[in-house]
Amino acid sequence: SKVIKEKFNMDEVEIVSFNDLNVQPCTECNYECFDNKENCPFYSDEIKNIYNKILDSDFVYYVIPNYCGYPCANFFIFNERSVCVFSKERELLNQYLQISKKFIVVSSSNQENFKNILQYQTVMAPDILFLNAREFNQRSTEGKLMDNEEAKNKLIQFLSYMYS
Repeated sequence: SKVIKEKFNMDEVEIVSFNDLNVQPCTECNYECFDNKENCPFYSDEIKNIYNKILDSDFVYYVIPNYCGYPCANFFIFNERSVCVFSKERELLNQYLQISKKFIVVSSSNQENFKNILQYQTVMAPDILFLNAREFNQRSTEGKLMDNEEAKNKLIQFLSYMYS
């Protein structure tokens, strides 16, 4: 997100870290949200705020780490909890799917899993940049990938063609 902040005017960009939010995973319920989204036991957490920010956006970048060949658990929480926003709201879901999105995946394996999972976030084929830390002589667990100029330039190039 630091590179995104540097690349864009921050008056126009808001960075939301899922880790900083109070969003509960789907758990211990009887799928009440499928009938009435307001019946979800966690309806009042911050998931609606995240989706509303996205719905009010011209475009969105998702930065998603790879854990064991799949997106991190927070991405699955984000995806599952979409039922609380879009249940019986087909027009709202279509609006979400139409928003331009790019996906930045820090991954050294299993790109196909990400392609299959991310296709449900957009009407077009997902536009994904895979950044493999090993390709840049980095360890993904150290969080220093953007210290590498080549990796940083690859990301900036990807950010630069949002509307291509």
